[in-house]
Amino acid sequence: MSKKTSFRFKKAVGQLHLWLGLFSGLIVVILGITGSIYAFIDEIKPVVYHDRFFVEDQDGQQTIALDSLLLVAQKGLGDNYPVKYLQVQGDSDRTYSFTTYEADDSEVLTYFGEVEDNRTAFVDQYSGKVLDIENTKLEFFRLVLGIHWSLLLVDRYGQNIIGIATLIFVIILISGIILWWPKNKSATKQRVWFRWKPTTKWKRKNYDLHNILGFYFSFIFLILAITGLMWAFEWMDDGVREIAGFETVNDESQKRIYGKKEIDTRQPLQGILDYAKEISPDSRDIFIGLPEEGSSEALMFVTEQSYARNKVIFDISTGQIVEKDFWNDRNTAQKIVDLQYEIHVGSILGLPGKILAFFAGLIAASLPITGFYIWWGRRKKRKRSKKPLKGSTDFSLS
Repeated sequence: MSKKTSFRFKKAVGQLHLWLGLFSGLIVVILGITGSIYAFIDEIKPVVYHDRFFVEDQDGQQTIALDSLLLVAQKGLGDNYPVKYLQVQGDSDRTYSFTTYEADDSEVLTYFGEVEDNRTAFVDQYSGKVLDIENTKLEFFRLVLGIHWSLLLVDRYGQNIIGIATLIFVIILISGIILWWPKNKSATKQRVWFRWKPTTKWKRKNYDLHNILGFYFSFIFLILAITGLMWAFEWMDDGVREIAGFETVNDESQKRIYGKKEIDTRQPLQGILDYAKEISPDSRDIFIGLPEEGSSEALMFVTEQSYARNKVIFDISTGQIVEKDFWNDRNTAQKIVDLQYEIHVGSILGLPGKILAFFAGLIAASLPITGFYIWWGRRKKRKRSKKPLKGSTDFSLS
């Protein structure tokens, strides 16, 4: 490629990088900040909400049957909205939580108009006492998630906005790498590390923060973007899952019915809980989705300490298992895809991964700001120039 052609190419890439950045910058800032806050939700919430999250561990004491606890929780929450799902944490001193959720997004624009009811009852599983009822709809971290998920708009609008901004961010990342790529060895030294002196001006420092941090975190940004796009766009999720070898069973007639009765139909929820603890004695979290109106199928997810996740669907009217999806039955690609959330928030690597995701969010949020400052400085410089170079896209720092 000739120097002239190379210059024109970088000029075009520079314009693309600039205008896409200006167009999507505010969304990226919002996603970065909310993502950083949410990275440590598992560490922060038990501290902030200690009284509702913990009970005094009763050594060896039997817990009350889950079906009975559901009745207690439903009484505390009222009869207007039924409990939709419940969660049992792996630690014996953690309370059981029962959550209502009722939403209708047909004629509304925002999350607040969509969600009619979303509350959680925290119940002491040993005494059967309701410790607290949380307005989950307005809980701080739920709102942080709502902003990150859809800007607190209904999904059909918010998810599309988030998804488009994320796709643009991927293009910005690629164009940024092209613009960053040094011309020679001498330029490389300046672009891989901060070489600041006491006399270095803020303009230079801002430029380095944008380019160097953006370069080193670009691969992490790409992972965060891809996992986020799987939630935003069904075609992205379906494509990744098809590549990984997932098979989706949509037809009821294709579901396999396991003949053996696994749970007691007199206390089906306790039976599901016992089954979950049997297949995963050291579970991190057990999620049970209660049957929808007109159905008898209950969904169970068991997440192990390693984030391995087993899924089972029960017919609580017969006690039989309708569908099984166990972690050990999946191939490597399927396991990676199933860890989408853990990869997105960094928890797949434990605390170091969360710290990495936290700083990645902050740095991602800083890039539109530092990039805007670079553009604004050059804009002012061109205005002061006697003979401004219209359309100039010189991305070197003078």
